[in-house]
Amino acid sequence: MTSLPPPAATRRADPRSPRTIAALRSGVRLALAQDPPDLSAAHICRLAGVNRTSFYTHFASVSDLLVSTMTTEIVDMLRLPPAQTDRSDSEEVAAFEQIARPSFTRMAADRSLFRAAFASPESGRLRSALRDAVSEQVARMIDRWEAEGRIPTVDRDVVLAYSASGFVGVLEAWCEAAEEDADPDRWVRGLEQTIPAWWPNV
Repeated sequence: MTSLPPPAATRRADPRSPRTIAALRSGVRLALAQDPPDLSAAHICRLAGVNRTSFYTHFASVSDLLVSTMTTEIVDMLRLPPAQTDRSDSEEVAAFEQIARPSFTRMAADRSLFRAAFASPESGRLRSALRDAVSEQVARMIDRWEAEGRIPTVDRDVVLAYSASGFVGVLEAWCEAAEEDADPDRWVRGLEQTIPAWWPNV
């Protein structure tokens, strides 16, 4: 008689789950670093030391694993901690700008992983999560600056859509750029050229 799987709540509480997910994320990085890369679930499982049953318990596919890995890491980098919401205006601007450059530099270390994630069938999830993270930060700054009278009233829907989609478009173009054209500093400087005229001067 075949035993039934444990209830979902039990599976979520399993302390092995975070370790398994971490191992699979390391495994997909190792797979991409090989020449040629082998992104089959079986190969990733071998590199991670995880069986395929465990793989499919956590991820529907390799694309799901790729997008989940990139979404978690980059969205965390793009979000300012809640404890920083009481910064002064100048500190708020500086904090956001200081996040942009290190984040781009950090992403450079995983450029091949990003390229694979953007090319995967699940890439829409990655784009959506990145857009949401950028929109969240820009909206928070607009709220503060408008309340303080530092900026004129802006068309929030247009500004948030343009800022978020523009950033994600730049990131995807950077992932696809030739190695000699992918210097993170160059792309960050280019992003700075898109800052609108109403953005506060610090």
